[in-house]
Amino acid sequence: MASKRSVVNRFLLGLIMLPAPVYRRMGVNTSHLYQVLDMKLLLDDRRPNSLIRKNSNAEESSNKPLLAWLLMAFMGFIFIIPIITVNDPITALTAYYGMLMFFLAATLISDFTSVLIDVRDNAIILPRPISDRTFLLSRLLHIIVYITKLIIPMTIAGFITIGIRYGITAVLINLLLLPFVIMFTIFLVNAAYLVILKISTPEKFKSIITGFQVGFAILIYAGYQVLPRMMDRANLEAYTLPEKWWTLLIPPAWFANAFSVLSRLDGSAFQWLAASLALIIPIGSLWLIIRVFAPSFNRKLGMIAGSGSESSTPVASAGIKKQHWSASLAQRLTKSKVEEMGFSLTWNLSGRLRDFKLKTYPSLGYMVVLAVIFLMPRKNISLQEALGNMYQSRGIMLSLIYFTGLFMLQALAYSRFTEKESASWIYYAHPIAKPGEIIIGSAKALLIKFYLPFVLIITIVLIVLMGWKVLPDVMLGVANMLCMAFANILLLGKYFPFSRPVADQQKGGNMVNNLMIVFLLGTVVLIHYVLKFAPIWVTGLMFILSAAAAFLLSNKIRQLEWRQMSQG
Repeated sequence: MASKRSVVNRFLLGLIMLPAPVYRRMGVNTSHLYQVLDMKLLLDDRRPNSLIRKNSNAEESSNKPLLAWLLMAFMGFIFIIPIITVNDPITALTAYYGMLMFFLAATLISDFTSVLIDVRDNAIILPRPISDRTFLLSRLLHIIVYITKLIIPMTIAGFITIGIRYGITAVLINLLLLPFVIMFTIFLVNAAYLVILKISTPEKFKSIITGFQVGFAILIYAGYQVLPRMMDRANLEAYTLPEKWWTLLIPPAWFANAFSVLSRLDGSAFQWLAASLALIIPIGSLWLIIRVFAPSFNRKLGMIAGSGSESSTPVASAGIKKQHWSASLAQRLTKSKVEEMGFSLTWNLSGRLRDFKLKTYPSLGYMVVLAVIFLMPRKNISLQEALGNMYQSRGIMLSLIYFTGLFMLQALAYSRFTEKESASWIYYAHPIAKPGEIIIGSAKALLIKFYLPFVLIITIVLIVLMGWKVLPDVMLGVANMLCMAFANILLLGKYFPFSRPVADQQKGGNMVNNLMIVFLLGTVVLIHYVLKFAPIWVTGLMFILSAAAAFLLSNKIRQLEWRQMSQG
């Protein structure tokens, strides 16, 4: 398997080094450039990327590159939708290249820390006599090779569709334009990051990047969910992108016009201008980023490598205010100092750990997107009529109640794992008689931080729309979700918060337990729905029983002893 990857890397490395004379004119040492790229590609073969999670099972890990290729190929089938549905070639290819560029940018951002800005390079490469321009160009070319491995499966469907729709010559033209698309996308992402590095502190930089990553994940999900519902297919098929000045502000339109001009060797003055931009700007942007940004880039990168997220005084002072507020809350809602410690630790770490936020916060965005989809009126049905009939559809109302709890269950599940699991020694360094107190304190923090605010919002909205008659259902739903949360802890493993390596999240046993939780949740929702046909006092009685069960389960967690804690 390694030899096959080596052949691919050698081919791509030879291809990327063809413009060596151009690199030398930029002031780059091509010999150093070749050696650095060769080593980076060798390391890529030895470590998984963000799409291929680490796994202790070597056989499963060897299959994950194939799964990643299948995922990219599936994304490619989504990209060809405008080529199939839109009649005008320039409009169709503008949408195609736009979706392709957007997904490439999102992929680049998701792999930011491991590929684009790998601070370990500073300690390994910079002490050698390598210039800033050579160092930065090696990073950019490495990213091009990295993305090329992703874009090959992602564009297979596009090549086939373009060949069928526009002919074999169009396939060759698309192949010619793709390097320029990749080059310009990389420039946009790099330029954005370098601007952020210039105007922000290294401490704030990591938080800003995390926000970008979360935002991109939500935008991708929202785009695929909301945009198709807003489009009128008949109008879309007949739409033609106008030749207006503002079209030149849309980079995908450059490449679409270049495709049209090169395929026909003819076109209007506007199309020739747009085609020129598609070829000139990507090359000019590469020169700009090397000549202008290279000197300050490595200096800022070194500051990031040498700084921690809580190292500076402003961050520390901000953390003190937050700690006072959360500590006061912990004192009021916990029963012991050990439980208070679990509450405060989880509250603070859930807001600081980047890997936890990247897994949990996008789920919050998905909830908002689905809420927007739910409120979007269907054809021939007004929003007022839909809200008026909502209470008659008990399933819709219950879905609002229970779907909110799914976000909380995800937060509970992800709170067990971290990329810095070695720091969990602190749990064993204190004479704690009942470790379950730490776990229940952690659960309370997550329930209050990731569930209570949304429950209050949903409750207020339902009461305003439907009246106080929905309150028994809301109370029962909340009690049931508390039971599910505590059952989640007992079934999925009694672990300390942020104490398990991320690789354990991929184990098969966790999948079985997750399916058990989903089945149990579905059963609870079904029983609650059946109560529609029962008197209101039955719902009240079920609430009392569910609340009592939640209380007993929380006490069971609190009383856990060391011998009952999950191992491995």
